Amino acid sequence: MKQTNHISHKILTSAAELPTGIGSRARPANVAIIAGTTFVLLSVLAMTGVIPAMVSSVCLMAAALLIRWNCGHFAGRLASLVGIATIITTALVHRVPLLDMISIGAVLLASAEWMGSLRRSFEAEKTAADFDALTGAVSHYALHRILVSELDQVRQGSQRIALLFLDLDNFKEVNDREGHAAGDAVLKRLVARTSEVIGPANLIARLGGDEFLILLRGVASERDVQQMGSELGRAASFAKPGLTASIGGLVLDSRSKQGLDRILSEADSLMYAVKRDGKASHRIVKFDAPELVLAA
Repeated sequence: MKQTNHISHKILTSAAELPTGIGSRARPANVAIIAGTTFVLLSVLAMTGVIPAMVSSVCLMAAALLIRWNCGHFAGRLASLVGIATIITTALVHRVPLLDMISIGAVLLASAEWMGSLRRSFEAEKTAADFDALTGAVSHYALHRILVSELDQVRQGSQRIALLFLDLDNFKEVNDREGHAAGDAVLKRLVARTSEVIGPANLIARLGGDEFLILLRGVASERDVQQMGSELGRAASFAKPGLTASIGGLVLDSRSKQGLDRILSEADSLMYAVKRDGKASHRIVKFDAPELVLAA
């Protein structure tokens, strides 16, 4: 028997993060702007001989690598090439040993290419962590980050959202009777069908097993959400004839001031209440509705 709040606990304790900026907690774009400004300034100082060529070259290399990490592929590579050209030109203008400066330029180029490869590797890992490998749904690791951002917008009054917890009824019997491969195929069809029903502006996340969370953005009315709940129930039977789902959800607006843990806990409880009342149905209410009672 599943425990109430198991789903919400999983979301709240699984917010995996990957590096976004070397040597800084700032946004990558901000790091790139600072590094780019420094890069231009160093280039001018190097060309005019205000600072020693060796010092400017090493600093240029560091700035170029920061740009390489925090910008797109084209901008990062362009910064590396401009940096090398500046280093060599500075050597020629100020009669610094050319071999030394070429060596620094070679180190810069090699380091930049390694930095680009490392960045692509991190991006691939982040993409893999953000999506469920089996179904392609958003992973529970990425969901926490998404929900925090969505709630910020809700509290600013810019939109209303709905959070729907969906749990397939008696799904274990499918795995027991037909095998896990058949069960996996059902989950894939469910996610594919649900994605069609909710549209590209919304998302479905897999929390584990046969547990899912659907995020609906820009909710116009509660009636629309209730209708969506019915359509999501039919998506379960589309994934496998005879299969049903229990759905519990909340509609959130700017008056929903409670924390994410409380919101998830109550939505979780609504879904389990549906299961206790016979399954194959949905219960969706406003967050502050008087009939909202936490399950024991």
